[in-house]
Amino acid sequence: MKNIMPFSFPPFSLGALSLDDTLRIYQPTAPANANNINSDNPNDWKQAIIEADIMLDDVLTKLGYRGDSIGDKLKRAEPADFSTLNEAWEAHKVRNQIAHSGSTYPLNQHEANRVIQMYRKVFEEFYYL
Repeated sequence: MKNIMPFSFPPFSLGALSLDDTLRIYQPTAPANANNINSDNPNDWKQAIIEADIMLDDVLTKLGYRGDSIGDKLKRAEPADFSTLNEAWEAHKVRNQIAHSGSTYPLNQHEANRVIQMYRKVFEEFYYL
């Protein structure tokens, strides 16, 4: 007997899907530099965050959120359908600061790990990891 999991993601409903079906829909694409967060180089940590944000965009698109940017997609999300919405926003904001400040953005390994953990929570909510 399959486990049935109800989903209701805007702007459409996937209905009740088995865990196997859900995992097939949300197949993750592992970032090329997934181990960057374990590096001693701050630029590698920044790259890991940027790659996690690309994965976030992929998740949001697969969930049916539309928009020109990740911010637009997150604005369309409802907390009732997306329990890690605050984590997604916070992580994405750090990514934006990195993207706009480049090498001058101050990032320590503790903060990099905290941001990656926020992305991980989002991905786990939607069975992306």
